[in-house]
Amino acid sequence: MSRLFLILILPLVLFSCRKKDKSSEKGDFKLLNTADKAVNIDIYPSASDYCNVTNIHSKLRIEPNSSATIPLMKFSEDVFYYVDWYSDDYTIGNWLAHPEDTQVHYYVKIKPSRDGSYIIQPTPDMSIPRRVVLSNTEGSSTWDAIGYTNLPVTVTEPLLAGESLEITFRKDHSYTMKHSGIEEKGVFELGTSSVTMGSHYKFAAFAFADSVIRPVQYLDSIIYYNAIEPGQKLYLLVRRK
Repeated sequence: MSRLFLILILPLVLFSCRKKDKSSEKGDFKLLNTADKAVNIDIYPSASDYCNVTNIHSKLRIEPNSSATIPLMKFSEDVFYYVDWYSDDYTIGNWLAHPEDTQVHYYVKIKPSRDGSYIIQPTPDMSIPRRVVLSNTEGSSTWDAIGYTNLPVTVTEPLLAGESLEITFRKDHSYTMKHSGIEEKGVFELGTSSVTMGSHYKFAAFAFADSVIRPVQYLDSIIYYNAIEPGQKLYLLVRRK
């Protein structure tokens, strides 16, 4: 009886050992934070999920000059994932990179592997555009013009009859602008206190950027200006919907 039991149980034990060995062979994917601030990391399974802030694959936090690992068993082989990392105050982060741009050290698109790693390094301070455009961690924001202004953010003249302006900014750096019935789509470029659109002649400046005393007061306001429209002496004041 005991010999029969050993014959029956031995294949199961060997199979279990082989299964564990294969799991350990896959190893871990390492993330290293070389910055002097703790960072929050959200990993998404697709570009669409990254842009829409849906279906987070992994979420972790790494302290300054520390590292963390994720078992490769949790990732699909030979598949790209998208990383969004940022400090608590958003002064460092990789949102300033386009999701498909892999030529910068703060890239978003990764393919986890045993021999690879993701190294987090300091970046330019993009906390203002992230807090305004994405409300910190959202996937998009939409804005409506409410009137003209001479700065700061108070309406000095109403919109013209029939005039309207709506802008939607998205996490993937795309925008849609509808100006008095004319729709325009494109990709915006980030600055520390503004974004540029339409071949660098259309600007959306964050209205509070010139306020040293109360820098958080106008998180819901931006100033839109078209540099090629002749005779435009006032700026459009645009508010978050």
